[in-house]
Amino acid sequence: MIELKNEYINVKVAIKGAELTSLFDVKKNKELLWQGDKQYWGRQAPILFPIVGSLKDGQYIYEDVKYELPRHGFARDHVFVLEACTDDQATLILRENAELMSKYPFQFELAVTYKINKNSLQIHYCVKNMMSKEMFFSIGAHPAFNCDLNSEKSFLRIEMQTEEASLESLKIALNSGLIVDGYRDIALEAGRLRLTPKLFEEDALIFKGEHINGFILNSDGEGDILKFECCNYPYIGIWSPKAPFVCIEPWHGIADFEGTSQNLKEKQGIIKLDGQTEFECDYSITLI
Repeated sequence: MIELKNEYINVKVAIKGAELTSLFDVKKNKELLWQGDKQYWGRQAPILFPIVGSLKDGQYIYEDVKYELPRHGFARDHVFVLEACTDDQATLILRENAELMSKYPFQFELAVTYKINKNSLQIHYCVKNMMSKEMFFSIGAHPAFNCDLNSEKSFLRIEMQTEEASLESLKIALNSGLIVDGYRDIALEAGRLRLTPKLFEEDALIFKGEHINGFILNSDGEGDILKFECCNYPYIGIWSPKAPFVCIEPWHGIADFEGTSQNLKEKQGIIKLDGQTEFECDYSITLI
């Protein structure tokens, strides 16, 4: 277990999955990250790579060969290598091996860096294509924050480039986890999304992220807890399995749509990375 800390914040990260496992507010003496409970959801903040969401029939096709990948890919279930670590920063790396290439035929390097600065945590992803040919992938985050959905006082304040009374959410087929045609309209209250169990009866909310800069989480009306900044992500998921937490999920990628091709090159939201190049993205969490 890796630990980063200062007078404001204490962060813990597991080697397996490079997963954030604790986000502790030192000043308030309060844990902000969901601590995992299999009754609801046993994970805490998995990294989604090399896909986000579900594949049609759990499979994709690349260069006429069929491969299988579980929902959200494999990074969350594999041990990373600790590349560097100081009191305020750590970088962990996952590289391809024979087992992973049987599922995903690309040579890659996924580097995840956690850095604390005063009361903020920045998470940075860097995907490198180690081959001369192009590679295809998606990447996303899935952190869960403690939040009382039954209080009727919890909400997310959405920081947008324009003021909106509602947002459109893509629909998910409950039986398959795939995206279906059409949207559902999600009402906002003065820019706030009220967090209740009913909100997630049809699974996660999936918003297009081009006009969303981030979120401020307020739990049980006790005041703002954290600010989540995630600019330039094409999709953002908000999810809770009617449990005492809410996930804020910035994604470069999305689940398969019903009725679409299984060809990886044609997958909606997929990133094409040229040979010997890299892709970077990040998000940050600031304690309030």
